[in-house]
Amino acid sequence: VQCRNIFINLAVPMAQVAEPGAPVGKECCGHKLTEWDTWEFTLPADSTVGLLFEKVHQQFNAVIQHLFQGQKPIYLNAIAETEYREKVMKQALSDLSANGQV
Repeated sequence: VQCRNIFINLAVPMAQVAEPGAPVGKECCGHKLTEWDTWEFTLPADSTVGLLFEKVHQQFNAVIQHLFQGQKPIYLNAIAETEYREKVMKQALSDLSANGQV
């Protein structure tokens, strides 16, 4: 899949075309991981964000830094104060999505 970005500056008549390179991969727990990977998990219907974080930690020995639903941020580690983190971890995954999938 080729991805291209086109940037147009209307103040200065200029257009730039950029194509990102392939992501750097790392081996972790027998899996090759990149920054562009997406993972799908099957969880019970009443699962919370905290349960998803636990499952990722158990399966991959990894810590989730950011969680998005499309372009909407659900969890951002950079602003994870204790109260914010506790509130997000208790959220039901089904509440985050109209179709029950995040």
